[in-house]
Order: sequence, then C-alpha cells, then structure tokens
Amino acid sequence: MNKLFVLIDTSTKTNGKSKCGESIIIWAAWWNEIRDMPYRTDCIYIIHECPNKVFYDGLLRILQSCRHLCHRGEKMIIFGDCKLVMDHVNKKECISGKLLPFYNQAKKLESNFPCRIEYRYVNRENQKYKKIHEITKNFKIFIKNQFKNYQKIK
Repeated sequence: MNKLFVLIDTSTKTNGKSKCGESIIIWAAWWNEIRDMPYRTDCIYIIHECPNKVFYDGLLRILQSCRHLCHRGEKMIIFGDCKLVMDHVNKKECISGKLLPFYNQAKKLESNFPCRIEYRYVNRENQKYKKIHEITKNFKIFIKNQFKNYQKIK
C-alpha cells in the first residue's frame, strides 16, 4: 500500500500581549518514506494569527493540495506538533468556539478524500520533525528579510 507521509510545522512569534503573532506554516509530503526532497511542499506566511488557527490553515491547505495525489487503497498520514488540533481531528477532544468552523471544513474536505487519512501527533524532539521545524524557523527569517526593504509600488 502506498503511503503519503506529510509533516506540518507552524511557528508563531507572539507580541507578548497575546498568543497571536507573526506566523508561518510549512508542510512537506513524501511517498512511502520521509527522506531527501519532498514530493510536494507549501508555505503560508501570516502577519498576525493565533497558533491553533494557523495550524488549521496548514491542515486545510494539505487536504486541498493533496486530494488528487491519493487514490483508493492508499493512505495519507499527517504528522503534526499541535496536540490540540490533532486531538480535534482524531475526535479525542471536543471542539467549540472559534476553531469549530475550521474543524468542520477539515472534516468536509476529508469526507471527499479518495484515500484513508490518519492524523498523528508528533513531539518536536522527533528527529525527522526537528528538520522541518528548523526549516520553518529559518524560512520565516528569510521571508522577513526579503520583504524588509520592499518599497511601495505606486
């Protein structure tokens, strides 16, 4: 059975007044094993957002982008370090409030998926996860530096 392994990582730099702040999401997908260059990857930069919402944004992007990659009889396994969201999608924790619309959207996308989807919480100490976390942090710095001196287009 073919397996599509997906690692998702988010990084949010808070402003000290709330949990929200500058955020970046990076995910990468590999067929059958996590090594070398990924088959597909994506990045989202958000100037101000809260960590759980950011993670849902990344999860929704994965489900939209990978739908056509999976076929009947295959499996997509999504690894993420946001325990709350992973517990939501695995139905281990009740969800309500501001995150409910994102959960509902994820479940709607999942219901139309051609392959089985599994969600697994992974600790940041996991060796394979450490690499994507490092890439996420470095890419956030890269993005900021690229746009730092960007001038207005008139």
